[in-house]
Amino acid sequence: MNSILFWNCRGAKKVKASLYLKEVVKNQIVLFVGLLETKLVSIDTKNVESLIGIGWNFNYKPSNGLSGGILVLWRSNQVNFKLIESSSQYIIGDLDILNKGTWRVATIYGSTNVIRRRGLWNGLNKHITKGLPLVIGGDYNCIVAKEDKIGGRKFSFSLGPREMNYFITSNDIHELKFTGPKMTWSNNKKGLERIMERLDRVLVNAKVVNSIQKLFVKHLPRIASDHCPIVLELSEFPSNNRNFIKFEEVWASYPASFGIVRKAWMRRDSGNPSEILNYKFKRALKSLFFWNKAKHKDLNQMKDLLKTEILNLQTKEAEYGMLSEEEGFLLKSKINELNSTLARLNYWWKQRSKIKLIGEGDQNTKFFHSMASARRNNNQILNLKDENGIMVDNQNKIEDILVQFFKEKCYKKKCNLEGWPDNKSVLNDEDKEQLSKEFCFEEVETAVKESSGGTSPGIDGISYSFLKNYWGIIKNEVWEALKNFFENAVMDKDWKKTLIVLIPKTNNPISANNYRPISLCRKVNISKSGMLFGKAISRSKRRKIKNILKFKEMKEFNYLGIKLALKRMSKSDFQFILEKTLKMFNNWGTRFISLAGRITLVKHVILSIPTYHTTVSLVPKAILQEVEKMCRNFIWDKSNVNHGLHYVGWKKLCEPIEMGGRGIHSCLNKMGPLRAKLTWKYLKEKDSLLHKFLFLKYGSCWDNVNIFKSNSTAWKIIKNGGISLRSIVRWTHF
Repeated sequence: MNSILFWNCRGAKKVKASLYLKEVVKNQIVLFVGLLETKLVSIDTKNVESLIGIGWNFNYKPSNGLSGGILVLWRSNQVNFKLIESSSQYIIGDLDILNKGTWRVATIYGSTNVIRRRGLWNGLNKHITKGLPLVIGGDYNCIVAKEDKIGGRKFSFSLGPREMNYFITSNDIHELKFTGPKMTWSNNKKGLERIMERLDRVLVNAKVVNSIQKLFVKHLPRIASDHCPIVLELSEFPSNNRNFIKFEEVWASYPASFGIVRKAWMRRDSGNPSEILNYKFKRALKSLFFWNKAKHKDLNQMKDLLKTEILNLQTKEAEYGMLSEEEGFLLKSKINELNSTLARLNYWWKQRSKIKLIGEGDQNTKFFHSMASARRNNNQILNLKDENGIMVDNQNKIEDILVQFFKEKCYKKKCNLEGWPDNKSVLNDEDKEQLSKEFCFEEVETAVKESSGGTSPGIDGISYSFLKNYWGIIKNEVWEALKNFFENAVMDKDWKKTLIVLIPKTNNPISANNYRPISLCRKVNISKSGMLFGKAISRSKRRKIKNILKFKEMKEFNYLGIKLALKRMSKSDFQFILEKTLKMFNNWGTRFISLAGRITLVKHVILSIPTYHTTVSLVPKAILQEVEKMCRNFIWDKSNVNHGLHYVGWKKLCEPIEMGGRGIHSCLNKMGPLRAKLTWKYLKEKDSLLHKFLFLKYGSCWDNVNIFKSNSTAWKIIKNGGISLRSIVRWTHF
């Protein structure tokens, strides 16, 4: 395990900074260190040895008096750092790491002034590379979301955050998962004056995400500075030593695999039909695994070897004018084998990427490789707090913590079956007869053949793809086992075993209760529930209600994706729309997607994000304008991360395809028509609670009455929808 460290030490000459740095470097096995705000005008080898120890080379940018200064250090016996460019805000160079190749590393210390910080973005843009793994770490002196700040003035998505987000999105830069304190800086004040922000972070390019490294970031404790040291840890993914074999779809593409399954299936087994089926499944899967391991090379190696052999034969043909009959036959067979290998690679990546949006034939693209690699990194649980609140990073201990936690959660509960009302809606005799009919073999066969392939296998390693591909061999035993279950109503215990997937409930889960196991039901979680009281409710009544229900009082909360609060919503309350949009762009990047692909993603994914919120909330137009601006930049930016020329205006792109546009629906233009649906509902459903409540206060939404600031949000939305509805509605009098 090796690491790269970035830290704003607030003065490299401090004794406590040196002591803490040596401790971190030792514990985290650090190869490269980027220190910020060193406050050093000059430094020599003796100073470096005093700061971090012997065996370190260095390069630095001097401070301006007692402010600023950047110092980079690297272990001279393991890595080599070649400087490319430096300024008061960054030092960029290529880091040659033993057995890991060359990485481009940028150590940055962003200016607090948004205008000066543009020099940082412009300087980094010149050295963004898609050929090398890129790491950009340090103190950005800028936050990009309201979740990155606690205390102080309310976060505003101003020019600084917008420029930083645009840099990240347009350059296909990504942020990795991190552990430790979310806020990396604190002003160390007390009470209401205390402010905490996430100023320090590590960003990487797609090349790093796609690497075979196990990557994550650690935020270490703030000890000798008001900033956390941040560590990028590089290590290989641990090999899975468990005896777990799962079916690979690519195996079925080899005709020989059918003989392997048939041979394993024909062996006799004893037991009931369910046990016999389990034995045969296990033996067939094991036989396929070892057959594939012994007979076939890695698909990527085979692809490269075949391409080399084909190139050699075609080069010989070009030089001598003709190949022998034997060589011609060999060339043809090699080409056919390469085509088959490429198809198998498609299946292999499709099974790992878990993406179903793109059609057959696109699985072996860099986009799919990127998604599969990113999914592998995101699925890691890096550390977890135990029952004593101690952070644990050992994988076996993490597993024990999760198993114990959910064992205690999932205890048996008694259900009261008395006092339930009679069910008046019952099935008719015909439906009852249909449900009581016995299953037949044809129904099971149809269900198997119509099932979708590419799904994840169960705990036994068998997927629907296995059943579909080898159905002709295995169908009799499968039917006998199912028929035995239908007749005796006894399910084999191995069939009841399942894989429980943990879904994180927060962005950075640190404890077992931050995960939700899918398929398990839960009772009301009091710790996550709250109550919102109106101004008319007295304090004494609030206190009594809270004591009875054990819920906490809240000023605002989210319900079904909508923020509810006893105040008028402002622009800052809808920043999450911009953050979600930027996150989508950042996940996709621009390098692996064509112009047509970007237009499709904008049209069907991005512009659908604000649809729900603009229908039921008064989303400020400035937010929607910013979303459309991001869409325009995403469409026209070039794949080499350069900013592209907007060849066609946004209005033209939003026109129908038959009129020369691309059929994109502007989120600003469709705001009124979306709300018109609610207006029509208000007009037609006069017995509804919504109509009865609002009509008494405001009257008809069809009257030409001005909208006042004191009007409710619901009424403003209905009136706004009426503007779009008025132009298309015609009333007929009889």
